[in-house]
Amino acid sequence: MNQLKESEIPISRRRLIYEYVFRPLSWGTGSALLAWIGFVEVGIIWAFIVGLIVGIVHDGVLYGMGVITYRRKVETIHVISMFTEATNHYEAQNWNEALEILMEIHQYAPGYKDGHYLALRCYEKLEDWSSLILLGDEYLDRYPLDSEISALVQHAYTQRA
Repeated sequence: MNQLKESEIPISRRRLIYEYVFRPLSWGTGSALLAWIGFVEVGIIWAFIVGLIVGIVHDGVLYGMGVITYRRKVETIHVISMFTEATNHYEAQNWNEALEILMEIHQYAPGYKDGHYLALRCYEKLEDWSSLILLGDEYLDRYPLDSEISALVQHAYTQRA
C-alpha cells in the first residue's frame, strides 16, 4: 500500500501549467491589448511586462488560495477513493486489509469520521479490544454524543477484562 503523502496527491499538470503560466500571460496580453488600442498611454512591451507582473502577483498571492482549494478537492477525492477501497475490503470480510487502509486515512485525515468509524468496526471484527478502546476513546473525544460507539467502547472494556 502506498503511503499517502501530500506530495503524492495527483494534480493535473495541465491545470498547474494553466495556473502558473497561462493566467499571468493572459494578464500581460490583456495589458498589451489595452496599450495597443490606446486605452493606456504606454508602449505595448511595457504594458505587457507590467500586466505580466500584476498577473504573477495577483495569481500567485491572491489567487493562490484557489490553487490550495483545488489541491484540497483532489486530496478529498483521493481519500474518498481510499475509503471506498477499504469499504470493499470490509464487505469482503478482509478486515486487516481494510484496517490498513483506514489507518492510513486516519493518519492523513484524522477528522474523517466515516473512516474512523469503520476502523472501529474492523477492530471489533478482529476482536482487538485494546486497539478498539484506544481509537474509540479518540473517536469519542471528537464525537462525544455518538451512543453507538460509546456502547461499543464499553463492550470492548468488558471484553478486555
